[in-house]
Amino acid sequence: MRAKNHVPVRNRTVALGEGALTRRNIAVLVSTLVAAKVAVLLGTILLIADGNVHTISYLLSPQGFVALIHGISTDWDSVQYELIARSGYNTFKGSELYAFSPLYPVLIYVAHFLTGSYWTAALLVTNALSFVFPVLVLRLFGLRPAILAETFPVYVVFSMIAYSDVLALLLLSLGLLLYVERRYLLAGLSLGLAGLVFYDLLVAGAVFLVYTVAVRQDRAGLRRLAVSLVSLVLPVFLAGAAMLLAYWNVTGNPLLFLELEHSYWGVASTTPVGQVQWLFSGKGVGSFTGMFWYVYGLKLSSAYWAVRNLAFEAFFFLGIYLLTRTRDYPYRWLLVGYSLLLSVPLLFVEGTPVYSIPRLLLAAFPVFFGYSETVITRNWRVLAYVAASLLAACWVLLTFTFAFFA
Repeated sequence: MRAKNHVPVRNRTVALGEGALTRRNIAVLVSTLVAAKVAVLLGTILLIADGNVHTISYLLSPQGFVALIHGISTDWDSVQYELIARSGYNTFKGSELYAFSPLYPVLIYVAHFLTGSYWTAALLVTNALSFVFPVLVLRLFGLRPAILAETFPVYVVFSMIAYSDVLALLLLSLGLLLYVERRYLLAGLSLGLAGLVFYDLLVAGAVFLVYTVAVRQDRAGLRRLAVSLVSLVLPVFLAGAAMLLAYWNVTGNPLLFLELEHSYWGVASTTPVGQVQWLFSGKGVGSFTGMFWYVYGLKLSSAYWAVRNLAFEAFFFLGIYLLTRTRDYPYRWLLVGYSLLLSVPLLFVEGTPVYSIPRLLLAAFPVFFGYSETVITRNWRVLAYVAASLLAACWVLLTFTFAFFA
């Protein structure tokens, strides 16, 4: 059965879900990600120190270094996750904490028994999980796409600090792998859990449902197909229902998280043009129009945010196009549809999440396979990509420290 999925064309040696989990490949991935994290952290420290070696020495002293890492790793939403892990949702019903899923904080809570503090527990959870996602990409697509994914600048940065992105990516990639292996119930469970990390990811299950019906994945008959669909969809549906019931039971409002997103971060629907206009002229909640961020005296204006978003969007949508060019590859249209569903909606929102688009686009991780099959096909190109990505990651971490999700 699996041999039919293998397509021996130039530059392609791996069928979807059949990447070699050899010790060598895993060692390459782990060592590459470790080196990337160290290089980016040291590079960022160098930038913060402005090249002053004496300052670097101070920062690397126990007090200075710990203070720096603590500051970086508790910025922005990190502190919310750690607060939930420490105290739960023990606050008023309209608190912004209720907009955050409890799944990642639960892991922090469990890990704090090992580390002795919630801060170090959050770092442990994020960094430990960050090595699982590349291994799953290795299994799905092969070594080269896994290296491209794990060294992407946004992934390197958000795999070091207390954010739940790596957990969501792990569950999404696991769901795709289980689907390819036709273990539909487990695939649905994994996708449902991903939706409990970021609620909007619950829509991912729709792509697998449509694809299964469209290509008749299970050709043993309609009854077998119906069983497969129920196995796939039921866990996702139950995850969504459990989330709504939990909000209803605790707060009395099953859609409270949507109201909180609007009231605290100005989330609303718009058009792609409207999103750009909002970046330049948005007022009130969620907008940075009247908030000036400076990095080394450089003002991050509305034009900066717009151009930065456009660059990341161009990278991912080009990657989706490249996926369509992987002709005769099994599951090609599943990868394209999945990536589109998790990318396109980001163009139709306004509010603070607009500034987070570069990291939210990571959910469309199959694009790295598209690049590895069509553009980044040689080792020297991989090395050039990694070098450029790590330089960009230093800027991402530096600006994250001083200027939100820059």
